[in-house]
Amino acid sequence: MISPVHTPRPKPGAASTAIPSAARQALLVTAERMFAERGIEGVSMRELARAAGQGNNYAVQHHFGDRAGLAKAVLEMRMTELNVIRAEFLREAKDRARGRELDLRTLVEATYLPMAAVVDEAGRHNFARFRAHVSIHFGPDPWGLIGKLASAGNEVQALMRRKLSHLSAEDYVGRLDLVTTFFLAAIASRDPGRATRSGIDDAGFLNEVITLCVACLEAPRPEHQAAASSAEPAIS
Repeated sequence: MISPVHTPRPKPGAASTAIPSAARQALLVTAERMFAERGIEGVSMRELARAAGQGNNYAVQHHFGDRAGLAKAVLEMRMTELNVIRAEFLREAKDRARGRELDLRTLVEATYLPMAAVVDEAGRHNFARFRAHVSIHFGPDPWGLIGKLASAGNEVQALMRRKLSHLSAEDYVGRLDLVTTFFLAAIASRDPGRATRSGIDDAGFLNEVITLCVACLEAPRPEHQAAASSAEPAIS
């Protein structure tokens, strides 16, 4: 079971006399929330600095250089946290498997459930919505952070790739991108204040979403794609 990772919002003015690391953290958490709510281009750097309790209107530029540098720093912060959570999930899954190969559902859970655990003090999935905006604005891995900061995730992906050998490399990446987009939107849809389906609790909802993710990844390739791939030269 993955416990929620809470990200409290900085108090207004709290960082005005804080050490630089506290100011940096306040900017990161505030940026994640505001980018999640309004998109990467939907908030000015001056407005963001004020919301983070910074007296210096150019605090973002001072700490991160520009908007892209700030988004990258937020992603680095969360990916570092997620790698720890995912590594622990993977270790527990291997212990339960007792030497048996992990099934696809477990690998999908290891990939996505850690992201569902990152919520703010109100239970909102700011990271999920922020991550979706980053993918749209900059691309799925614009700064090459996955290889550097996601060792546990890379291990899970290697295991998952073997489970999905019926997909070409291109199809696998496409399916994974599709499933990731779906998962992030799905968990954000359950945030407080949003209309949700009645008769299903959060655990049941997550279980259903994971089931749909697995089904999407396992689905056979369309016949026209399978025929095309059979004519491709083998890779030695």
